[in-house]
Amino acid sequence: MGTCSKDTSRLVAKRSCYTELSESAEQAKRRTEIARQYKPLSQLRKLHTHWGHVESVVGLVTKSWTIASEARNSSRQIL
Repeated sequence: MGTCSKDTSRLVAKRSCYTELSESAEQAKRRTEIARQYKPLSQLRKLHTHWGHVESVVGLVTKSWTIASEARNSSRQIL
């Protein structure tokens, strides 16, 4: 390290940090693309298993309860 000044070593550290962040972002992007490709497969798997069917029904019921409670709250605000 005798030939590197402090400024040079800081610059190199910043570049390596940026490179690591850039690589992490690229990996996350790839994982997201892969997950998007496999999402329809997981939905089909849910339809073909009993537990998957239960999860789907519970998800739908939960969504309808959320919508119903929001509707009730908005009607109370109007009155």
